[in-house]
Amino acid sequence: PAVGPVTIAKIADFDPKADGGSGAENSKLAKRAIDSKPDTAWTTERYRKLAALGGLKPGVGLLLDLGETHRVTSVSLTLQGAPTSIEIRVPVTAADTAPMRSVSQWRKLAATDEGQGTFTIDFPAERTQFVLVYLTSLPPVGDGYFRGAVAEVSVIG
Repeated sequence: PAVGPVTIAKIADFDPKADGGSGAENSKLAKRAIDSKPDTAWTTERYRKLAALGGLKPGVGLLLDLGETHRVTSVSLTLQGAPTSIEIRVPVTAADTAPMRSVSQWRKLAATDEGQGTFTIDFPAERTQFVLVYLTSLPPVGDGYFRGAVAEVSVIG
């Protein structure tokens, strides 16, 4: 199979109410993570006191819809701020639509607690239509606040 970038057909924020989220995490900014402009970014909301999203929920993220099932082997990211803890997840069960009720519907393929700058997270080849980039700990942005920022994301297959 060919190795190279996989087109991201759609991108959306992921902040399930069942996990303590509001159902939306700066939704209108999600497309900034795939606009090929590293100076723009999707940002999380600001959280106070704890890097772990204020202790309110396990994480927030970006849902990548590849349009159809592809073989994927890594996700490349450009982040603003450091460090950011990130998990790469795929649905537990294959489906035509992405599971949006809870992060428990997704299984972890790989993770890093030291995400910063531009880097790649590799994992064993997986066939999927949906990839979740899930932020579980955010970098400080001053005055006791924490916020994650994904400037660019791409999927390699």
